Amino acid sequence: RELNKEQILANERRIAKLESLKTSAAMQEALRLRRTNEELRSLVRQDETWERRQKALLAVHSQFLPHGNGQPTMEALDELEAADAEWRAAQAEADRILQEIQERRR
Repeated sequence: RELNKEQILANERRIAKLESLKTSAAMQEALRLRRTNEELRSLVRQDETWERRQKALLAVHSQFLPHGNGQPTMEALDELEAADAEWRAAQAEADRILQEIQERRR
């Protein structure tokens, strides 16, 4: 994940330099790098939301017997629901990008 974040920053710096050139080839390369960054951001988001979802699931699970009192707290259940929704949204975004790649629109 950290490598992807570093690559995104490096691409952003490169995009800024390319856009200052204002040539057709530079603009095409900047567009390619923007798409690459969109893909990388999607991967980072998917990874982060998966991790959040797993932590929320473990928090709920730890409240069941024999570790807890058998009743998950409302806060833990709400966090699991929110984390799951965020993960599903990240997954849908990744699926959209994958579909574009498969259809050769990227």
